[in-house]
Amino acid sequence: MGAAYHIRLASAGRLLRRVNAIPIGDVLECGVGTGIYGKLWRHMGSTSWTGLDISPTAVELLRKTTGGSFFVVDLANKDDWSILE
Repeated sequence: MGAAYHIRLASAGRLLRRVNAIPIGDVLECGVGTGIYGKLWRHMGSTSWTGLDISPTAVELLRKTTGGSFFVVDLANKDDWSILE
């Protein structure tokens, strides 16, 4: 994990604490990618983590390696929105 990701994680954690959003409960992460924020969500008290991403490869990897629910969705394509219903 690169330095930019560490900075993003630290910034997200500070923001959540600043707005008193802890514990955070359920998380819906759009553009979940490699799932880099998953550890942060668990640390912040998330009870469930759902991720959406355009990459089938990323979604499949997350399904195999984490406890969340992940879906392949192209949010620019309205036909894919049915997964959110």
